[in-house]
Amino acid sequence: MNTEKYLISKPTTKGYYFDIRKNETFMQIARLQGLNLLFKHLSKIKENTMAAIVLFTDSDFQGGSGTFTNSVPNLSNFNLNDTISSFKILDGRWEFYRDTDFQNSYGVVLGPGDYSWVENVGIQNDNMSSLRPV
Repeated sequence: MNTEKYLISKPTTKGYYFDIRKNETFMQIARLQGLNLLFKHLSKIKENTMAAIVLFTDSDFQGGSGTFTNSVPNLSNFNLNDTISSFKILDGRWEFYRDTDFQNSYGVVLGPGDYSWVENVGIQNDNMSSLRPV
């Protein structure tokens, strides 16, 4: 059966994975699952994705957010440069950098988990400009 995975996330919640069968729409799944349709965003993640992270502009997974599955050489392209205070790694291992284009690594590589305050793991608050899966 041809399936794809979707990550559905609300501004202050954990992500939820659903297997979506071919020709089944998000609205059908939402009705079946009784989900509130006030989700902040819906990001499609292919089954072969080996890395996924959600960045938040405030601590405790609050504020604006962005979901990424690939290297991000410049967070400015997503209006997130020097604004990150917390993140959730959904899959893979990620390395974090002070500057764009993967310059000045924090020397921190982290795997799946909820990181409610960046400074607890050696990353300066509001001082991240790029990141990538390793």
